[in-house]
Amino acid sequence: MRIKMPLGLFLSSMFVFGFAVSAFASTLTPEVEMQRERLRELMQVTAIVPSGMERSNVPSINAIKPPEGDRNYFFIGLDSEPTQGCIDFILSFTGIPSELAIIERGEFTLNFLRYEDVESAIIESRQAIEPVNSWVWNMGQVISIEGVGMMTMGHPRNNSLTSFATSAHVTGIEQRRVTANSLTIGSVSRSFVNGNGDVALVNLHDRNFVNSNVQGGPINNFAARASRNDTVISIRGISGTQSSIVDSAVFDLRHPYNNILMRNMITTTSPARDGDSGAALIRRMSATDRAVLGTLVGTYTAPSGRQFAVYTPVVHY
Repeated sequence: MRIKMPLGLFLSSMFVFGFAVSAFASTLTPEVEMQRERLRELMQVTAIVPSGMERSNVPSINAIKPPEGDRNYFFIGLDSEPTQGCIDFILSFTGIPSELAIIERGEFTLNFLRYEDVESAIIESRQAIEPVNSWVWNMGQVISIEGVGMMTMGHPRNNSLTSFATSAHVTGIEQRRVTANSLTIGSVSRSFVNGNGDVALVNLHDRNFVNSNVQGGPINNFAARASRNDTVISIRGISGTQSSIVDSAVFDLRHPYNNILMRNMITTTSPARDGDSGAALIRRMSATDRAVLGTLVGTYTAPSGRQFAVYTPVVHY
């Protein structure tokens, strides 16, 4: 039986969750929005599950990709292989037709290397990028945050080029030392893991700057919104510069460290490697278009072979 949510109840639940529908989500139809909200209830374990329901049939959702643009189906990721009873419950609870839902097990992994593995990883990867001169660093430089691990220098925050974004996957690390090529280059100014995503912002010390050039030209927009099928590049510390397209700009998933629901993340068709966390996602739709879209968090993988790199949208920070 298809379950419909009254509009008033839907708007009320949106207020309770404290979520303002973004420009990304406004492209979804009201019916899809309601179905996605029902899936979010299941993901956050706020939905009422029938008493006596077998544990194996209780869904544990970790990812939601709704219909978007030319994609007309939901992708729903679970922590374990779904039983038929689990699939039937999800479809009944949300009202999503079975032909418009792909439901399968999937896993979200964070693409960084822990602090104790940093030294050997840098030696083995040989991906450290030398600065343009003694104080200008390129996006894609391998960096390390004290006590956290190894990741990638992401995009400069603005035209001053004195701060950049990366992804540390933890909070409470303000003032931690940031190094590149064994040199101290700055410190963390802010780090968050919440409904907006997973980002750390780093202030560079005197005489250190981030190079804003991307494939021969400077970034011309430091805070652009992503759209499905945008042509993009990702500048990564381990796997290098990767070209791909935006697969989704409305991807919801559960952070593996604290189970926080991160809403309206960006995914691309190019999975990442450990050490790539923090990489910049740059839109390249023309010879002069170099717009920052977001910062790499990790990779979502399903047994069917579906793999997506996941980014925090720059408009969220």
